[in-house]
Order: sequence, then C-alpha cells, then structure tokens
Amino acid sequence: MRRRHGYILVEAVAAIAVLSLGIVGVQEAMRQSILTRAQARDLTQARFLLEELVGQLQLRPQLAEGGRKGDYGENYPRFRWEYKVSRIQLPEADQPVPNEIGPDGKPLMLELPVKFMVAIDVTITWTQRGNEYKRSTRTLCQPEKMLGYDAKES
Repeated sequence: MRRRHGYILVEAVAAIAVLSLGIVGVQEAMRQSILTRAQARDLTQARFLLEELVGQLQLRPQLAEGGRKGDYGENYPRFRWEYKVSRIQLPEADQPVPNEIGPDGKPLMLELPVKFMVAIDVTITWTQRGNEYKRSTRTLCQPEKMLGYDAKES
C-alpha cells in the first residue's frame, strides 16, 4: 500500500516534464516565426526604399557623376542609403555585322548611336539584431541625363 502513494507523485512529475517540453517547443517555434516575420518586413521595407530612391534619381533632369550617402532619420532609423552615378562605356564593334554588305561591296561595321550609358548604383543597408544586411540594384539611363553631356562625345 505504501508504494502506491509515491506512484501518484512520480506520475505528476512526469506529466509536468512532458508539458514543459511541449511548451518549450511551442515557444521556440513562435520565436522563429517572429524572427522570420521581422526579416521579411525589413527586406520588403528595404526593397521599397531602394525603388523609391532609384525613382527619385531617374526623375531628375540631370545627374552629376559621383555619389552620396545618407540615412532616413527618424522615419527609418536602422536604414541607410548610398548611391553612385557613373559612366559605363559601351564596347565598340570590331567585327563587321554578318550578312550586311554596303553599297561599295564591303561589310558594314556596326556603329552604336552612343558611346556610353549612365549607371545608377543604389544600396540600402540596415542592421537587425547586430547583423548588417544590404540590398543593391543598378539601372541604366540615357547619356543625355549626365551633367555636361555633349552629343559630340557620344
């Protein structure tokens, strides 16, 4: 009869241990889902900020070669931006265009209407839980956007 009294205590301790393990598992799953949601939110926000900055730069009538850095202040304190405007030289054709013969019977050379394009490189960086993340993009614009553009040089 004395052995039965201890059985209830052991059964209660075992049940509490099983429930504790289950609670720890549920808590870990919730923690992971919260972290994943925060990462997805930051990636989405970074993409919107990236597209906004590219759009603002593309709407400018003229772009100066060079770059700038900054942050978003109080609105998005963890996010920083950086952009760089540069020229991208286009390669010149060194081979005749196939199957194209000029009036003089010689193969025609491909001649591009412009010699360069304007490249806009934009990067958004942010920190989350001590780690730094970065998203970048590049877009090309017509050479007329470059400040000091001369049609003769292209």
